[in-house]
Amino acid sequence: MRENIRNYDQIELLHAGLWNKNTYLRVKDVGLGEWGMMVEEIERSELGAFKAVTIDSIVADFGIEEIDILKLNIEGAEKEYFTRVRELVGKVKILIIELHDRMKPGCSRAFYKAIKPTSFYIKKVVLSGNNDH
Repeated sequence: MRENIRNYDQIELLHAGLWNKNTYLRVKDVGLGEWGMMVEEIERSELGAFKAVTIDSIVADFGIEEIDILKLNIEGAEKEYFTRVRELVGKVKILIIELHDRMKPGCSRAFYKAIKPTSFYIKKVVLSGNNDH
């Protein structure tokens, strides 16, 4: 990532995972191969722990008022994220998301439930795996 953004001074690298609360996570191999790594919530002191943040905390920390485009590809964590978080309402103009029901059933359901009361217009949906919404 550092190499990809090195020519863009306006981009700041944030070494953290996205989660439904500010906490700590670690990468977990669930047997799906190198493209199927997932995360689990752990204590800060545990081996492999790294910082996890919410979009609300990023917005607050960096003084961001609105997000033009948000692309989420969080390998199944969308289930936990959207089960507890409704913070995208009014902050994001365009949301691009990959849902991973094949890895963790319930991702689509959590996402659609979270955006139901919003004004998001869904133009095209491409689901990875089973469609359970």
